[in-house]
Amino acid sequence: MPELSTGDHCSEPYDCPFLEHCQSFEPALPEFPLRCLPHLSRKSLARLTEAGYRDVRDVPEGELTSDLHKRVAAATRRAQTFVSAEFHQVLADIPYPRFFLDFETANFAIPRWMGTRPYQQLPFQFSCHRQAASGRVTHRAFLDVSGESPLLAFVDALLESVESTGPILVWNKGFEAGCLRAIAARFPKLRGALNRVIDRMVDLLVLYRKHYYHPDMRGSWSIKAVLPTVAPDLTYDGLDIAGGSQAQYAYIEAIDPATTAQRREEIRSQLLIYCERDTVAMIALMALKNPL
Repeated sequence: MPELSTGDHCSEPYDCPFLEHCQSFEPALPEFPLRCLPHLSRKSLARLTEAGYRDVRDVPEGELTSDLHKRVAAATRRAQTFVSAEFHQVLADIPYPRFFLDFETANFAIPRWMGTRPYQQLPFQFSCHRQAASGRVTHRAFLDVSGESPLLAFVDALLESVESTGPILVWNKGFEAGCLRAIAARFPKLRGALNRVIDRMVDLLVLYRKHYYHPDMRGSWSIKAVLPTVAPDLTYDGLDIAGGSQAQYAYIEAIDPATTAQRREEIRSQLLIYCERDTVAMIALMALKNPL
């Protein structure tokens, strides 16, 4: 057994499979441990721990140097949601039509399609909701479970779905934009069209990180952490596929030649439901009507 407390080093560069075992010998974590402070450096964690702090609520504001950490700690101490005074207006000012977009990807260790590389994030599915100024919402989706490269068909369907004008709202622009840049590198003739899509993207994650925090998020702005604090009735509970890793494994099963047609269609339906839930979630987060 290492004579060292568990911490961020247990996940660098990979998650340690013995983490829970080691934690079982340590005192139980408080309700809001210091790691609820997002991106807390190892040096700062050590400094606060050595000063005797274990729960975010006990850390004096003067011990925190980051404005974000101060905001998280204050909301946690008060058990109140932080919503900036301008956030509702920031969201309202995003013009119409609005397109809400989410990708699902696979990253194969051994490339399956010509021109791709190991562990490249390859999109095989998207969900896109279009919201008009009237409030009318329509939905389009793409999913290819044929086992052939989905990339060109994916791009064709995407460009048709997002039209030529209007903001494209995503949660974590770096991911979707990175996927499209990789496709553009593979197919240079598509670079202009894909770059125009990227230029229209608005990152809801960035807006929420700047303007919103609820103690139950525990330092995370993942969509699955934020959504229950804004729209508790809209959950991923009960879905056969409820996460990105599950979606990837399901896709790999679907494109396996040994998978029956019936099972493939079952997986297809589950994937469509899951991916659509992400874009429905973003519509709810844009509304931000009843933060808890």
